[in-house]
Formats: sequence, C-alpha cells, structure tokens
Amino acid sequence: MVGPKGIGICGECAALAVEVAADAVDADSADRVLVSIGRLMTNDRHHDGPLGWIDEAAIAVRRGRVTWVGQERHLPARYDDLPRFDAGGRIVCPGFADAGVGLLGIVDSGEPEAAVARAADVAATMLQHGVTSFDLRTGGSDDPMKETVALAAARALAERVAATVSVTWVVPPTSDADELRRVLVPAASRLAANALVRCDGTDGRVDRIIRAVRPLRSRVEVCDEPVDCLEAAEGALSVGGAAHLSAVEGTVSVVEPTRLFDGGSLPSRKLWDGGAVVAVASGNDTSRRVVESPALLAALLVEVGGLTVDETLWALTRGGALALGDPERGRLRPGDVADLVVLDGDSLDDLVRRPDANWASAVLVGGVLMTT
Repeated sequence: MVGPKGIGICGECAALAVEVAADAVDADSADRVLVSIGRLMTNDRHHDGPLGWIDEAAIAVRRGRVTWVGQERHLPARYDDLPRFDAGGRIVCPGFADAGVGLLGIVDSGEPEAAVARAADVAATMLQHGVTSFDLRTGGSDDPMKETVALAAARALAERVAATVSVTWVVPPTSDADELRRVLVPAASRLAANALVRCDGTDGRVDRIIRAVRPLRSRVEVCDEPVDCLEAAEGALSVGGAAHLSAVEGTVSVVEPTRLFDGGSLPSRKLWDGGAVVAVASGNDTSRRVVESPALLAALLVEVGGLTVDETLWALTRGGALALGDPERGRLRPGDVADLVVLDGDSLDDLVRRPDANWASAVLVGGVLMTT
C-alpha cells in the first residue's frame, strides 16, 4: 500500500499509520501568541549571548511557524486578534531534539502493531517532557523481510506520533555493498530518510557502504580506532560512537550520555572544544533501556561530560535539530518551525539540578499546544 507522500508500507502498518493520536493534540489553531515569557531562549545569536536570550519576551506563531520574536512591549498590533498563551513569567526554549532512539527494538514480522504501540507510548511520554523531534533508528538484520517490516513499522510510528520523526535505517553489519544495492536499499529508500553505517574496523568498508546506500543520507558510527572511518564520514549527516573524540568536517557529532551506564565515555567537552557541532542522543531502546526525560541527559552532560549548562541546552535543542538534518527547528526566529517548551523552573541551573524531573510546563509542536 502507498501512503502519504508516496511512501509504501505494509497493510497492517498502514492501518496503524492512519490512527491519529487525536487525544494528544489540542484542537486549537496553531496560530497564537505566547506572552509573559520571563526569558526566551532563541538560539539566535542576533540576540543576547550564544543562546540568544530575550527578556520579558513574546513570540507570535502563524501556520505553525514563528513570525515574530522580541520583547512583549514591542509586540505589533497585527497580532492582537490571535489567541494568547500566558507563559507565567517562565523560561521558554526551542523543543528538545533527540539525535538517536531505537524505540521499536527488534520488530518481529508477527507483531509490528504491538511494537508500534509500545513505542508510541514511550514517544508520548518523551513529548510530555519536551522532546518534539527525534531520530528513530531501526533495522540491522540481514533478513530482507525483517528489515522491510521494521522500516514499515518505523514509518507507521512516525505517522502516528505528534513529534516530528526522522527515520534512520541501521545498515546490517555484515552487508555486502552489491547486495545492499540490489536487495535492501530499494525498500529502505522508500521508508527511511537516512542510513546508519557502523564501522567494524575493515579498511574502506564505510566508504563502500556509504556509496551503496545512496540516495539515503548517511550517518556513521565509528569503531574503537577511528581513522579510515572518520575520513570516510566527512560530509555525513552525523557521526557517533564511543571512540569519537574529534570534530569531523561537515557533520554533527552525536554523544550518548547513557553509554556511561555500560562503562563507556562521554567526550562532549573535547568535541565541543575541538569545534564540533554537538548533539545528544538518548540511545533509547524499548527492549533494553529507556530515558524519557532530557533532564537526566543534561545532568550527565554537565556533571560528567564537562559541558556548561548553556552548552548543554544548545546541544539538546539546536544541535539535535541539526543532527536530524532539520535546520528550521531547534531555533526560534521568524520562519522557523514553532516547536517550543515552557520550562518549569526559575533558571537553567535549577533545571540541571533536577535530573529526575519533567522540565516541561507546556509543550507546543508547530504552534499546537500538546495536552499533558
């Protein structure tokens, strides 16, 4: 069956895809004005500091996009007819973007609906915590049928949840480049936007696989001694991996704080100081470990990874959006998508000291207020 935007998915997954989570979205229009914002974090350097702060701010939204930002006292009269949302003097920031989740786990061909249902529940909770977009990773099997079912389930989940989802196909580790082109890439290119290539230390493998999976945009996960794979990763959408310690030209560096739980490292400080664009991945996997709140990731980045609070919030918002290949998110300036989080705290420092908390007082996706 061919679904929206010409995407082909299996019949069972198509039925799931058309189920709209109507109870997750307020019926109000996406046109509104947020007022009484104590501090607005725009990530636009035209304003104050690296995070682009505006005090006593307001932000106007039409058709899901930001049309005006500034101090509330300068709000143009043309927005007088729009519904008001009172932020109550709180901090407002762009929506959080998770640069890597695996919510579907291992999708069996006999239970795609169950896998999507479980993943949708986790995605809904992540949204309540302010995660308005994420990179959904699935696949990794050498079985073409399993790969197709997993990718179809990922597309069904992307259509079902209110958050914006970028689907990344995890390329099977033992794949031959010719076999990929012939068997798996045709299906994957209809159901995913990106391909994650993992280096196994074999000389030239990453470069061969990247060429084989085109037209999918490539992501690269480097091996323990990343030399050839880092060179091959230049120009990829993102680069990650436990041994990833230096910036790669033309790409975003993805760090995964939960690797610490398995004895891994968190090289965020070295990457940042080396000029990398840093993004954050929760590494969520419903068959293994789930972190639904960005608060824990932020605490790890500050306390262990060595980033400042400001750097951490940038990586969780703008950095994540760039890792998803979505430059119109993670920032709040006219023309950008109006994904916003109203933070429940007096300062960013206070938020990082609460790693078990839900930071979000309210969440908007494309200007639409999500229910909690």
